[in-house]
Amino acid sequence: MEQKINMIKEAEKVYKDYDDIKSYTLGYDEIIDHRIIGNNEGTLIEQSTMIPTIRALAIASRETKIAPYQEAWSKAKGFELLDEHPLSELAKFASEMALKNLEASLPPGGSTNVVIDHTSVGIIAHEAVGHCAEADLVEAGSFLKGKTGQKVCSELITMIDDP
Repeated sequence: MEQKINMIKEAEKVYKDYDDIKSYTLGYDEIIDHRIIGNNEGTLIEQSTMIPTIRALAIASRETKIAPYQEAWSKAKGFELLDEHPLSELAKFASEMALKNLEASLPPGGSTNVVIDHTSVGIIAHEAVGHCAEADLVEAGSFLKGKTGQKVCSELITMIDDP
């Protein structure tokens, strides 16, 4: 535990090197994935995997502009992930990206075509309708209640949940 606390304290020092970083957050989580697999032939296997996740958020601010940037790294390989990717390195990267975003010009107003990576599309779809489709919310009265198989959005949108 001491090693993990020190890792966060060291990473926190990185933010102090940037005058325009006005706010920040660091995070470290561990998931222990414990599985027991058996079959009818007598095989019984137990496996535990530690999955650490580190996160760094930096919020840059200058005059009237504010620019956040967040990055997270995770891998099912144990604490040695942090030997390869120190949290301080992640904090530095998040800070530099927030500062870069601070310098960016605003996009022109109006409609435009965009290219979005698959991860972002999944997040956007989940935030747009995913929470509303969760069983407890549907039962409580979500706008999706009773709409299975029906269109619930603009004709310009096509979304199919078919794993």
